[in-house]
Amino acid sequence: MTVIRFSRPVPAAPANEAAPAAASEDALCQFAEESYTAALGELADPEPFASYRAVAQLSGHLAVMRRAVLPAARHWLDGDRALPADCLAQARQTEWALRLLEGRLAGEACSARRTFDSVTARLEHCLGRYRGTERALLAALRDKMPGHEHDRLARHCRALLPAAPTRPHPRSPRGRVPAMLAFRFLGGWDRLMDEMDSRPGPRREKS
Repeated sequence: MTVIRFSRPVPAAPANEAAPAAASEDALCQFAEESYTAALGELADPEPFASYRAVAQLSGHLAVMRRAVLPAARHWLDGDRALPADCLAQARQTEWALRLLEGRLAGEACSARRTFDSVTARLEHCLGRYRGTERALLAALRDKMPGHEHDRLARHCRALLPAAPTRPHPRSPRGRVPAMLAFRFLGGWDRLMDEMDSRPGPRREKS
């Protein structure tokens, strides 16, 4: 089993992006940063299956954003569809990069021609761009949403995460209802495949 680690820390956001709000002020930013901290920690772990857990962690986070946060953004951002659309497009690119890493870890023929360095460099690039856009989206939501709605959305994201898909699905549906159904189906399917492949999912905090 080959271990994949980034050669340098993945950038959290472009230099001109604002830093995330304090955890006590922005529960959604805290949720996002916890996901990234967990995933990047796995990528730095020499344990053989850690890279699979990183893929699962990032895939679940992206799925929750698509399932819960992007619909809220379309509702609360006063008809501004550009930022949610940009976030979705960059999330898809990140999922394709995760899919490439997943294939390289599994030794799939379609990924075997690429070096590990090129695969991880692509993921670094896509994830860095996505995080900057996601951060801008979360900041816009913080400004527009009432506090109680914002906190409820953050709790909803945390509740969804244990049932989220554990593998990247860049072709998953975009519409609100199809995305909701796909989230549930793909989450269950991925866990079934993980069991069949003896593949670990993300670490979860015990309640």
